[in-house]
Parts: sequence; C-alpha cells; structure tokens
Amino acid sequence: MSYQEKSLYAQLVAVLALSAYYIHFLAYSHAGYHWSHAVILGLIIAVLIFLSIARRGTGNTVTDERDRRIRALGAHWGLAVLYIGITITLVAYWDHGNFQSSHHLIGLLFHLLILSLFVRIIRQLVAYKRS
Repeated sequence: MSYQEKSLYAQLVAVLALSAYYIHFLAYSHAGYHWSHAVILGLIIAVLIFLSIARRGTGNTVTDERDRRIRALGAHWGLAVLYIGITITLVAYWDHGNFQSSHHLIGLLFHLLILSLFVRIIRQLVAYKRS
C-alpha cells in the first residue's frame, strides 16, 4: 500500500471521527459558544501542519502523473457534490428560508462539506485500487 493510500485511509478515519463527534455532541445542542469548536479547529490545523511536515520530511513520497490524475479525479467528484448541494440548498433557502432557519442552513452546509470529503476520499481510494 502506497503512502497516498495510507494517507487517504487516515483522512477517512479522521473525517469519520469528526462527523461522529459533531453528530454526538454538537448537532443537537443549543445555540451558543461551544469550546469544542475551537478544539476541532485546532486539531484540524495541527493535523494539516503535521501532514505537511511529514510529507516534506520523508523522501519516499514521490508523486507521479498517476497520483496527480487520481487526486484531480477525487477533487472533481468531491467538488461536484459540494457545488450541486450548495446550489440546491441556496435555491431552497431563498424560496423558503427565514432568519429562524439559518442554523439549519449552517448544519446542512456542514453535512454537505463532510459528504464531499467522503466522496473525494472514497473516489481516490477506488482509483488507487483499480490502477
């Protein structure tokens, strides 16, 4: 298994853990400041810094044209899901939305972001398995 596949599996586990944490603790909580938002943001930044340092530190992370194509394919699928979902959400919100339903809009946008991440990661994993 290549470094890219291992990285994708780690990303999938991280997104699953973040989603489970969000659904369990934050999705149905009352409005207000939650310290866990700052913790999640800090963890995301720490993971990104760690991954960028680890990627530069190891010399065996050679990417070729196949890796770039697979990354572009995953990004295309993930962004397509995100764009379609945002468009549908905005059209529905403009037709039926009001200020009281804005927290539903924020929750829906978060779920669209998580769905697009899942689609991107899974599509890249499928492409690596097929090649």
